[in-house]
Amino acid sequence: MIRRLYNWRPPPWLTDAIRRLGLIGFAVIEIMLLLEVLNQLSLVVAWLAVIATAGFYLMIVYEALALARLVAPTRTARARFIALWVSIMLPFASVEATLHLGRIIWPTPFLMIPENYRLRFVQMSGPERAYYWQGSLHLEDQRRMRYIENHPPKRDDVFRILVVGDSYTFGTGMPEDQTYAALLEKRLSETFTVEVVNAGVRGNESEDILYGGLVPMMIELEPDLVVYGICLNDFQPSMKDPAYRARRSVRIKRYLEGSKDKYVSILREFWSWRTMTGPRIWSGMTHDFFGQILVDFDARRDRFAHDLTSMNRVVAEHGVGPMVAMVVNHFLEVEDERADMLTAAAERCAADAGMHVVPAASYYERYRGRSMRVSPWEDHPNATGMNMFADALADAIRDLPIIQRYRREP
Repeated sequence: MIRRLYNWRPPPWLTDAIRRLGLIGFAVIEIMLLLEVLNQLSLVVAWLAVIATAGFYLMIVYEALALARLVAPTRTARARFIALWVSIMLPFASVEATLHLGRIIWPTPFLMIPENYRLRFVQMSGPERAYYWQGSLHLEDQRRMRYIENHPPKRDDVFRILVVGDSYTFGTGMPEDQTYAALLEKRLSETFTVEVVNAGVRGNESEDILYGGLVPMMIELEPDLVVYGICLNDFQPSMKDPAYRARRSVRIKRYLEGSKDKYVSILREFWSWRTMTGPRIWSGMTHDFFGQILVDFDARRDRFAHDLTSMNRVVAEHGVGPMVAMVVNHFLEVEDERADMLTAAAERCAADAGMHVVPAASYYERYRGRSMRVSPWEDHPNATGMNMFADALADAIRDLPIIQRYRREP
């Protein structure tokens, strides 16, 4: 039996078929992993995974036979058996070792998202969109901001702050009352009569704020102060720009962008970040968070500086003083000089635009070395990070002359 298997020479068409089946199997396994991350595994996908795995292992066995014939072409039956056995077991042993190493490096399995942390859409009257993510209820209005049933009319005796930004300001993965905008209102309300409106929108860059909702919000909400939470990736062009999206997209992502199916929408939301990010970074196929920002950085910095200058001018045209700007960055577990460089560049752009800059150094050194992610499955800031941002902003805003006449009576 061993001799027959050892000496078997398949025809070329079968060799090609086995290898292609193995490669297709590997690709299907990759897609299956992506779908499992998004908790969209169905019975069909599960069967595809079984077939793909079988094809992948068939390729391993076939290549092991070829390796055995190369290692021991004319040896004894025992030597051929040992070479065949070692050739087959070596790939499986490598996979097992990789899995054990992964458990040591990342004790919490990445794919095993607990049931209460999974993405789950719900139907509610009022919000445009309602869903649970990381155990927190997220409500969005038509502008994809945090849903508020009715913005009350502006009162002369209440100091209104408008906070603009991206998903950090929106508070992805956190309840609405634990976003830094809500916490800022709690901090300031101890001393002043104040209200804070969270206008953060997931995926917003500086271009989206400037050319999207800033002017309508200034007219509708009549804020006394505008705060901009600068995420470091705001240096990048707007992801809503078709030209930029086409440059950074792959064919499947362009297909997903056009779909209205809610499950495909989930896949679209997490495609860029959740698909084999680590291996693609290590292999040089893509950049990490800071590396992506630094691509063509000089041009991006100039555009970002222009956006900030225009933002501050728009606010001034509506009778509001200079904006308050602060970099919101919670990736402080490991000191990275690129983060410090980008922070300094963002603060220079804000200062040159005439904004009141709250230095990120006010919290960088205090929280350096701490992990502040919502969970292993969500990289946005957790409650510690949100409180960190709120404290830094509250300390700066308390001293502004414009808010002093709203101080509560002792």
